[in-house]
Amino acid sequence: MTSTADNQQAQPAFNGEQGEPYRAWRRYLLSLASQETDKSGCSLADHLLDTDMGGGAAGAPALPVAGAGATVAVASDARDMARLRNARAKNSYGLIMEKIACPDIKAILFTNHFQQGRASMDYLDTMYDTACHRAH
Repeated sequence: MTSTADNQQAQPAFNGEQGEPYRAWRRYLLSLASQETDKSGCSLADHLLDTDMGGGAAGAPALPVAGAGATVAVASDARDMARLRNARAKNSYGLIMEKIACPDIKAILFTNHFQQGRASMDYLDTMYDTACHRAH
């Protein structure tokens, strides 16, 4: 029986192939990104899917807001959660870059989406998650 770790090691870095090769790599990437959570309870996979705290997807928990008259603890917690979201953006970007083999794709992500994991994933999904075509 093959372990998850063996499967993750066997997955090659993404080289720019559209369609199913990209989708297989994306599943691999999200699996890796789901392995750890931060103090907020969110993982890098949550960030890449925009379902982490502060994310824009339906059902994503909102960041805490420290309004006027908030206690020091509430204000500190709100700042901490915002910092954690920024860290998830940077760390997920780093994971994506680490798992890409194509220098041209890396250059595009660096130039247009530096340290923004979610924006990098959106770009990759748009460019490489193409429709399946049936063979004739």
